[in-house]
Amino acid sequence: PCLAYMRTRAAIAIDTEKSDCSITVSVEGSDFQEDFDKMSIPVSLYKGADVDATGEFTPIGEFSGMDFSGIGNATTADEWMGLASEAYSFVENAEAVGNVDISLEEGSVGVAEATFDNLETGMYLVVPQETFNPDYTVKYVFTPYLTALPSSAYTTTGVGSDDWDYETEIGLKAEAEQQYGRLEITKRLLNY
Repeated sequence: PCLAYMRTRAAIAIDTEKSDCSITVSVEGSDFQEDFDKMSIPVSLYKGADVDATGEFTPIGEFSGMDFSGIGNATTADEWMGLASEAYSFVENAEAVGNVDISLEEGSVGVAEATFDNLETGMYLVVPQETFNPDYTVKYVFTPYLTALPSSAYTTTGVGSDDWDYETEIGLKAEAEQQYGRLEITKRLLNY
């Protein structure tokens, strides 16, 4: 669910001065797509670390207590989830660097997505808010993600191009929680 660590085996160093990076967040291809196409999903973005030209992360601000030094190409998805969960525990006191709503305009077709623009390089925590479907019968809870800017096919999969991509795209994962209405029974005693 998270990006693999980007130890630089890339041909060129990371451009740490770049400030026009972007992260696009979408909900395409989900089992819950019918609901998602009618919903607005608020998403907040937090910068958790700076990155240097070699791919070393330095935690910043409220996230300064985190340790990214043990991350490597062998870091498992569970370990990344643990890091994302740890980062999420600092969100209450952190200031978001951006907020967007993922939604499709009424009558349009395609992918429900939103983009965070004009970002610096570094490690970001993407935090989608839990959201109800239009008739409030299902609550969707989304997984927070850590994602790195920039990334490359090589750093995330170990194969492919090692060119840095400063425009990352991620898809959200959701769990559905069925909602049940409250039933109040009022009795009247007509005869005694």
